[in-house]
Amino acid sequence: MIKGVHTPGFDTKTKGGKKTTRGRAQSPKGEWRKRLNNIQRQGGTKKEKRLLISSNELLCFYTNARNLINKMDQLEAWVHDIKPDIIGVTESWLTSAVLDSELALEGYDLFRKDRPVDRVGGGVLLCVKSELHAAQYELSAEFPEQVWCYFSDANNIKCYVGVCYRTPNIDIYNSPNHTLLQDIINELGST
Repeated sequence: MIKGVHTPGFDTKTKGGKKTTRGRAQSPKGEWRKRLNNIQRQGGTKKEKRLLISSNELLCFYTNARNLINKMDQLEAWVHDIKPDIIGVTESWLTSAVLDSELALEGYDLFRKDRPVDRVGGGVLLCVKSELHAAQYELSAEFPEQVWCYFSDANNIKCYVGVCYRTPNIDIYNSPNHTLLQDIINELGST
């Protein structure tokens, strides 16, 4: 079973002198962090560590950020505390004016798709532990706010991971999002 942590947002408050986060799941215990095995891989002249993990032991973190650039410190704190393998973010509100380097999390590869129209909001972001050696995966489905990657697990099974944001406002793309989302599901089902 894939473990996951979902935050409804980054809202924090103080309770009894301690800072708490509303809707936060408990931090993972040591048993969540068990890994099947780590190996050293020779790549040219340098050694590269590769994390081999069973796909059912991945720890995933998801949040709807509603403007990620203003909340990067909070995201970094969550990542430091939880140490997820995969991070999914919707409503990043990013534009081409924001560089990938401004969003970089140490030890993670970044995949992103900003809202392709000139309207505030939307956008998705996916961060995957660098040790998983994920590669970008492009779907032919025309769903506008999606990003995907894949990697091989410890059993050499290809794992596809993605983030989609389905806006409730049909006026943004003038198309029925549920049909386009179904196209993604159909395409991935035949992969």
